Amino acid sequence: MYLSNVENKIEQIGKVFILNLKSKNEKLKDKLRNLSIQNRFKWEIVVGVNGTNTDIKWKPFPTWKLKDHSNSWWNREIKEGEIGCAIGHYLMWKQAYEEGHELCLFLEEDFNPIHSLENLDLKDLPEDVDGFYLGRSKVNPNEVEEEVGRNWLKAGYSYNMQSYCLTRSGLEKILKYDFLNNIMPVDEFLPATYIKHPRKDVADLFKPALNFYAHKQEHITQTSNKKTSQTENSKPFKKYKILDDSDWDVWKQRYLDPIIQRGEWDLIVDHIGDEVYEFPLFTKTFCDEIIAMTEELDNWTYARHEFYPTTDVLLQDIGMNRIYDKVLNEIIRPMSIHIWKLEGKGWNKLNNENFLVKYLPDAQSHLSLHHDHSHLSLVVKLNDEFDGGGTYFPKYSLLSNPERVGTATIHPGQITHRHGARPIYSGRRYITVSFIKQDSDI
Repeated sequence: MYLSNVENKIEQIGKVFILNLKSKNEKLKDKLRNLSIQNRFKWEIVVGVNGTNTDIKWKPFPTWKLKDHSNSWWNREIKEGEIGCAIGHYLMWKQAYEEGHELCLFLEEDFNPIHSLENLDLKDLPEDVDGFYLGRSKVNPNEVEEEVGRNWLKAGYSYNMQSYCLTRSGLEKILKYDFLNNIMPVDEFLPATYIKHPRKDVADLFKPALNFYAHKQEHITQTSNKKTSQTENSKPFKKYKILDDSDWDVWKQRYLDPIIQRGEWDLIVDHIGDEVYEFPLFTKTFCDEIIAMTEELDNWTYARHEFYPTTDVLLQDIGMNRIYDKVLNEIIRPMSIHIWKLEGKGWNKLNNENFLVKYLPDAQSHLSLHHDHSHLSLVVKLNDEFDGGGTYFPKYSLLSNPERVGTATIHPGQITHRHGARPIYSGRRYITVSFIKQDSDI
């Protein structure tokens, strides 16, 4: 059984989609002319997704990077361009299905016509066809693929998405996969829909359901390669922007309160009580992102401190410690030296234990009175969706409970400033805490 007995099968294409990010439309139209299809089919140039800059809700495939794996495509982080490309293909599939097409051709902007499609004959494709390549790169060139009719092969593991077709059944099947919540390079995802993927974690999630073929003659190649591909040469994706400090000035602009960066300590640091100081430190964006990241990673501990345990997580366990230390050494160290007139070279570099604490009314709602094992202790308010709370110093009858999120409080940790966390009565209270110690070589 084959697709149809219609003689000129190329006429069955209902629409051509071209995923484009940077190419000029006239250039794409010229290439369509070379395929002899510009005036024969409906076609649309679809604006691609530029990296991760999209309002579409998506999540990366959680275990994409396989550390130390011999496959260079698998042992690195997914690139931002690969994410944008994958989302772009998904959006084309969704649009094609919603428009009701029976057969669509999908092209990427770097497609390179080799042979006209004018005489492309699809009539010996099996009736169960869900999709087929008109150009691809076999991952294993020596793989023997089953011949189908005179012109087609049962597609094996293949890369490149510059030219492929999906039938109505193929669109319906591919949209049933939970791809948006497991984004990976679309070159890897498509093969997983029609063969058992060689990666077990991919194969376990995506079971093959499509019948996919490839024409024996390559009709369309691509002009870009590993060196010139804008996708391949994009930045590695970091799931959480807060962890990307590759441009430190950009990071500070996004996450640090602009006032604190000016270093005018006497103007912006408030002395709220006996050697207890309060000042703006982080933006609300920082606070929201570090809470969301911590909850998603779910690395909470419940008995890490021997005497006064808290529900907390070390910042090093969420990949945040190095960046947080940079903030402490760049902002908190000079500020502390200034306000306390600290002397000795040991204060030029601080050793810090940084962690994020969560208080819940029905779990740990408070923390008993205690001293910290630190020279200085820093507490940052991360949210305000709770009732109660705050740090209480009974010796001074002082309650520190800042009004604005991102505000920090700093005080001596040992001997003089016994304190505790007042209970909360509703909501959740999140804070970051740093036990700051000077180097021993004063």
